[in-house]
Amino acid sequence: MSGAAVDAEYAALASDYDEDWAAYNRATTERTLRALRDRAPGDRGDEPGRALDVGCGTGALLARLTPAAATAGVGLDRSAEMLAVARRRLSAASLVRGEATALPFPDAAFAAAVTNSSLHYADDPAAGVRELARVVRPGGTVVWTDWDGGALTTRGVVAWLRLTRRPLGRVLSATAMAEALRDAGLTDVRLDRWRHGWLWGLATVSGRKPG
Repeated sequence: MSGAAVDAEYAALASDYDEDWAAYNRATTERTLRALRDRAPGDRGDEPGRALDVGCGTGALLARLTPAAATAGVGLDRSAEMLAVARRRLSAASLVRGEATALPFPDAAFAAAVTNSSLHYADDPAAGVRELARVVRPGGTVVWTDWDGGALTTRGVVAWLRLTRRPLGRVLSATAMAEALRDAGLTDVRLDRWRHGWLWGLATVSGRKPG
């Protein structure tokens, strides 16, 4: 998949993205935060630390990530236009332009890392998961919400996007998403399959980094 195609797509979407995708973003944000709250660092006595949102877009999830995780938030996205919107929403946030599969952060830099509806643009989503696991400290949490490629309606969406040559990478099934977390070395992996409306079959998976 061409990164330039994704850039062009979101350059066009950025100004109206929050309005056009409001219901979807609310639903996916809530599921991601719920999974994160279920694994709050405090339940193990860990000290809070920074949280990372990969594919942060306009900052809708990042805006709520800090109070949910009791951490300071950092956002990363490849779209300059989406980050510009995020900066207007989150003037004090640390926002970085970059790639989900090559994060510009050191190992064990974050207490938690989340990604919402972004890794389906990667040709190798599992590489993005490995990066999330790398930058999370031992005892930290990774949460990934995305399209469930095993859901019938999602398969229809994917087929239409490919037919119309829209930017898209590899869309994993919910089971494969969970397996990607295990392959990245995460433990206590949890899988939540769910739907948003009649069209979107989605999954939220989460895991803990041993240590």
